[in-house]
Amino acid sequence: MAIKQLVASALIGLLLSPTPFSISAVYAETPDAPPIEKSKVLIHEIKLGGASLTGGQQDPQEYITLYNQSETIIDLSNYVIEYAKLTFDKTYCSSERWLTHSNDVSETKLSGSLLPGKISTPIIRSLTDNKAGSVRLSEVVEDVRIVHDLVGWGETAPCSETLPTATPSNGKSTMRYLGCSAQLPVDSNNNHYDFAPNQKPSPYNQSEITHPGCEIKDPELPNEEEIIDDEELVVFTCEGVLINELLPNPAGADSEREFIELFNPTTDHVSMNGCIVTISTSSKRFIFTDTTQIEPKGYLLLYSKNLGMSLPNASGATLQINSAAGGSIDSVTYPGGLEDDLAWARFGIEFKHTYIPTPGFANQLLGSKPCAVGYQRVAETLPCTKIPVVKEVARVSLTPCMPTQERNPETNRCRNVLQPVSLNPCKAGQTRNLETNRCRSTTTLTSALTPCKAGQTRNPETKRCRNVLAAATNLKPCAEGQERNPDTNRCRKVVSASTKNGLAQVRDVPSEIVTKSFRWTAVGLVALAAVSYGIYEWRNDIANAITKWRGKFKILKPRR
Repeated sequence: MAIKQLVASALIGLLLSPTPFSISAVYAETPDAPPIEKSKVLIHEIKLGGASLTGGQQDPQEYITLYNQSETIIDLSNYVIEYAKLTFDKTYCSSERWLTHSNDVSETKLSGSLLPGKISTPIIRSLTDNKAGSVRLSEVVEDVRIVHDLVGWGETAPCSETLPTATPSNGKSTMRYLGCSAQLPVDSNNNHYDFAPNQKPSPYNQSEITHPGCEIKDPELPNEEEIIDDEELVVFTCEGVLINELLPNPAGADSEREFIELFNPTTDHVSMNGCIVTISTSSKRFIFTDTTQIEPKGYLLLYSKNLGMSLPNASGATLQINSAAGGSIDSVTYPGGLEDDLAWARFGIEFKHTYIPTPGFANQLLGSKPCAVGYQRVAETLPCTKIPVVKEVARVSLTPCMPTQERNPETNRCRNVLQPVSLNPCKAGQTRNLETNRCRSTTTLTSALTPCKAGQTRNPETKRCRNVLAAATNLKPCAEGQERNPDTNRCRKVVSASTKNGLAQVRDVPSEIVTKSFRWTAVGLVALAAVSYGIYEWRNDIANAITKWRGKFKILKPRR
């Protein structure tokens, strides 16, 4: 490729490259480049207040139009438009539904359908005249909202894609640029580069404003044979530079440590020649010379003593970077009353205060003030608490234990160690009882026992002698009606079968005991008969004797 074409391509790429808010984002090389995730429907035009005549008819006073950049018909019945005023809290920009967080939000439900590559009819709704604001287009799918587009206008817009676009003047609108080749609305996810002020609102037609980057012509360059230094091809423009961090109230002398940090998120060198720094509380301004450049992904520090201006702390202020032609490049409004060494830094799409100033380096977020030495914070939202001091327990020098002792690990005290007892060995024929440690005989010496008498035998369990039952042949035969008990060899009465069935238990009575009982019964009967006979024989004598005893003891006779 010729050098002329290379240089021209580089110039166009530099001027048209959008500047995403996050330094890790992917940059689009031309206005025709689609976003990383292409949305189905885009916000095409926004008109704030006033009225204008177009084609002999009066346009709506305030409206929003949409553009279908897909290849299918879009049913808008599931789409909603949310409008947030400038007082909307920026911390809720990424919330699924704005209306739940603020009264400064209104919502419009859409209907109908939108053909591919066509502009919608104007969505008429109330918008704040000539003031900053934000509009978001979302699709509701199964109670989940998918954001398709977001547009913020005005420097104080609560929400926007990367940077907001300018606020349209009364009766005018802001409309998307057309790309260079396809002539379709540009969507690079940066409102500042995608939208242009439209002096003639056209709610029924597609934009006719071509992106200014498409109008760049090839500059006059040296002949191809001439040697060109790459550093001479740097474009002198401050376009794309961001205000990254502020420190309005440093500890100590403000003029020495108070700073403004600029950041170049692009992949090219950017010259600050002619760029202007202004502070809303001062009539002074600082203009860069042609020697000031910011490297790709580089930082530029501006200290108060070099700017000739200071950042007010009590009231806060708005800091702005303008191009040499007077157009706004970037602006930041910081609050007043910031503590010592509390910086106002950019994180994602918004600014936050941080207790870690990082001049010349990537920002670090620390929302709570660092604790003093000896203190710690358990959580960021909790106050600092004193770090507990762990006292080291002094080691006590312990006296060594005696040889017959050991140290108790629980009490560190010495305790006696049980010593094994020296026992005398057991004699022959003996063994030691493990429970008592005493010796006992392993066998019983039956030879030392006295022999049992005749008719006796030794009990193997007790080793005592007991009588041996005589042989059945020497037993006296049982009487008639008796039988011999096989267990005791004694005679017992024979019990009939019917008697056995009616008794729970039959006790054997030895014949000898039965004989003795019978004898005593017979003696008793004989004695009773003799006494009875004597009384009968001597009845008269006994009656006389009783009469005589009555008279002697004066016992009254019974009446007859």
